[in-house]
Amino acid sequence: MSAFGKAEGGGRRQSSRASAAQLAVLSTISSDTRVGLMNVSSRGVRVTAPELPAQGEDVLFQSDSIQLFGQVAWARGSQCGVTFLSPMSPDQVEQLKREASSQEPFQLD
Repeated sequence: MSAFGKAEGGGRRQSSRASAAQLAVLSTISSDTRVGLMNVSSRGVRVTAPELPAQGEDVLFQSDSIQLFGQVAWARGSQCGVTFLSPMSPDQVEQLKREASSQEPFQLD
């Protein structure tokens, strides 16, 4: 039986990811988009929404407690990855995890 991904190391990720189900906002010069936060690392986030900024676009990521500048690293369908200009501190990552665990699952319209 084939498995998804590699059984042993060798992936591209440099930072560990944590699942995070909550709402956040991605702001560009021209719009604010409510997004569902899929996962988080110190270097970036993966988000989902019906319409998202394009790859290469500069964004401001905002959650309840955190605001960070970044850039859309990739965009496919209803998901995109945002790389932060400055990594989050371990305390900020833990804060996002706490916020996500205390919220109901998100609903995007």
